[in-house]
Amino acid sequence: MKYDWSKVPSVPAVLRILKKRIEFQDNRISEVFFDTLEDFLYYGTLLGYIKNTNFKRILSRLLNIKKVGYIMFAMKDKKSLSLSDRTGIFLSSDLSSSEFEYVMLKEIITTVSSISDKTNRNIATDYLLRKGVYGEERALEDLYLEKGFSLLEDGIVYDILENIYYASNHEKRPIKTSRKEKMVFGNKTEFLSNYKYHPSFQELTIMIGRRILSNSEKLSDDEVLKVLGCEALEDNFSSKLFSRLNGIYGNKAYDIIGKLGIIYKKETDVYNQNIIKDKSLRIIDVKRAYRKLLCYQEERISSKAC
Repeated sequence: MKYDWSKVPSVPAVLRILKKRIEFQDNRISEVFFDTLEDFLYYGTLLGYIKNTNFKRILSRLLNIKKVGYIMFAMKDKKSLSLSDRTGIFLSSDLSSSEFEYVMLKEIITTVSSISDKTNRNIATDYLLRKGVYGEERALEDLYLEKGFSLLEDGIVYDILENIYYASNHEKRPIKTSRKEKMVFGNKTEFLSNYKYHPSFQELTIMIGRRILSNSEKLSDDEVLKVLGCEALEDNFSSKLFSRLNGIYGNKAYDIIGKLGIIYKKETDVYNQNIIKDKSLRIIDVKRAYRKLLCYQEERISSKAC
């Protein structure tokens, strides 16, 4: 064991079960998985993400994992992925040791979070069916509804990941710096971020968090992300997230999620996160989506203002 769990005997008990139950592709990936999992449990507790209210649920989610292995060659451009039912974690075999640990931690956090792909898909599908939208008739933002939830998921998971990763390595998290993503937003749009990947996700997630969290005006940007991270490790986060968005924006919540999805798809294409590139999605579409999100944030939703 990497840490002393004598006061929390349920942790080594679960680790023993996982060693017997999970199919690992080789010893390397097994060792990294358990090292990283202990880091998550130890520092997740120390930093306040794991507590009495979600501890049993997190352990239960871990027990659903059946396989940890490497990404197939056909998907070699992806760094990592989790199965939508959270029963499998897969990583690229080409990563450096530090990168391997980093993305393993990301997938462990994704696995134990209560962000539900099924819930997100049902919300998007129900909305489109009510609109009577099918196939090629779908508007641009409708095409990306599910991916908008993915942006918020990554925006939250990356913050938990970065806090735990640097704490476990006894390093101070880097300060935010101005970042550009020219292939996504063009040359002029900048984001202040300390995310290793997808800096725009940090600002966009904070933007949404400030609207859906009570008393958010009293919170710093880091505190907004921390609250969202803690909530994502509790039950039914996806449903609660959408319920709050819908309560504030009504049907415009779907438009907001769709525009987040436009940004997500363009950004992950650039980072080689998808097998099939979306060649029809242009920088101008992303810039328009971002400008409209800023309008929503400022509550200036009229066509004249936006």
